[in-house]
Amino acid sequence: MLAHPAAVLAKGSGGPWEQHIESARNALAYGDFQKAEDDLKLAMEDSRKFKDNDIRLGETFAQMGELNARLQNYTLSKQYFERALNVQQKLLGAESAEAANSLYGIALCCQQMGDHLAAEIFLKRVDEIWRKRGMKDNLISILPSMGTYASMKGNLPQAESYYKQLVDLESTQGGTNPRYGDHLNLLATTLGAEGKYGEAKDYATRAVAYLKKNSDSSIALDAAQDNLRIVERQATGKIVGDAGSEVKGIDGKGTDESTIAM
Repeated sequence: MLAHPAAVLAKGSGGPWEQHIESARNALAYGDFQKAEDDLKLAMEDSRKFKDNDIRLGETFAQMGELNARLQNYTLSKQYFERALNVQQKLLGAESAEAANSLYGIALCCQQMGDHLAAEIFLKRVDEIWRKRGMKDNLISILPSMGTYASMKGNLPQAESYYKQLVDLESTQGGTNPRYGDHLNLLATTLGAEGKYGEAKDYATRAVAYLKKNSDSSIALDAAQDNLRIVERQATGKIVGDAGSEVKGIDGKGTDESTIAM
């Protein structure tokens, strides 16, 4: 599901287009996709009367992009977000919140279609706009992917930076994000791969404590506990193999290699 953080939605005078868009937005929020589709078809008809410089066109295309993303029609969704972006950039500016939301939609469509190179490019642009506009809370929605892409490229310091920003933002919100424990564990794994075992142990300990208290997922907790055991042994130059035996590195003091969890 695509959820555009802090999306700027059109608010009009209560005419037919405004009524149809508002109804479609509410239907999307409640998961009534047929109702949303019906309302957006009417909004599209309304928009045929608009001039090319009417920002309502951008909102219409953006909501069509949202609907098709929810329906997993990612190719069509991406096309609508691209049309929305074209209007928004021309009328509101390339660094408007609306343009960033459409870029975010395009990025997520690219992810779903397996075009991760393009997704990363679009997410970096979203990141840039949101930071410039002071929309830091929105970053929670993109930092996990940014960290993953950095890890995939072997850029562990960059991945560490993204994950630290992520858990710091989530901490300021009281750790209410359901993925908070997983993100703590991701950061611990990344730090362990960098050889920063003390920090890795601290974050792994936090992950285990959080997941024990707040998560019903035994898989997530088991992963965090396994990771904690690994970084504890890494800190002493030892790591336990599959059969519980100590595994030595080429220097005889253990290995500091760890796998980044995606």
